[in-house]
This record gives sequence, C-alpha cells and structure tokens, in this order.
Amino acid sequence: MSNLAGQAKAQNVKHEVGKTGSLMRMQDTAENNVLRVLPHENAFYFYKAIGAPLGIKVNSLIEFSSKLKEVDKTSIRFHTERHDFENWIKILGDSALSGQIAALNNQTLEPEKLQTELSEIVQTRMNSLIRSTR
Repeated sequence: MSNLAGQAKAQNVKHEVGKTGSLMRMQDTAENNVLRVLPHENAFYFYKAIGAPLGIKVNSLIEFSSKLKEVDKTSIRFHTERHDFENWIKILGDSALSGQIAALNNQTLEPEKLQTELSEIVQTRMNSLIRSTR
C-alpha cells in the first residue's frame, strides 16, 4: 500500500471514530434529556377522574416511577385509558417507553395488575437510561 493510500485510510478511520463519538454523545444527551426535570407547566398531574385531582404531580421520569407505585389504582386506569401517560412520556422524548405504555391499552388487566405492569415497565426503562448515562 502506498504511503498516500495509507494516510487516506487512516484519515477515514479517524473520521469514523469521530462520527461514532458524536453519535454516542448525542445518545447520552437524548438519554439525559429523558431523565431531566421538567418545568412545572409540563409536570404530570394525577387525577382520579375529570375534575378530581389527587394533588400529586411529578416533574421527571424518576418521580413518575416512584409515584406510580403509590397512586390510587383508579387514577392509573383513568390515565391509561386516556393515553395520558404515554403522551406525557413523549414530552420527555422517549417514544420507546411511550409505545410500551400504549401497548398496555391492548391488554385487559385488573387495576392492580395494570399498576404493577406499568410500574415495572417504567422502572426497567428508567434503570436502563440511568445505566447508559454512566
């Protein structure tokens, strides 16, 4: 291989590494974005029914995950049927998690099972995001 061809190949390798590094930084940024704390105007407010707020709000996926285990099962059903959870998760920028939550609507689950499944899905995704940002 000529010296010129070797230099060109080395530059291509450096260029590819640079692209990969940028891609990884973009992915880290997207994951951090999903884990960010939202301003109050974008918080999620739990309701039991229309006009019946529970007085519980969350501003991040971490808070959301925690409150899902505590909130009334009626609220879980109410928000799942209205697609509120998946729509709020889209605001965070996590279409994968939003899709997983949407899939729960296709299942006929008892309220307790729905709450457990939803909580597990969110917890698993959140843990994955946290691990990938380290």
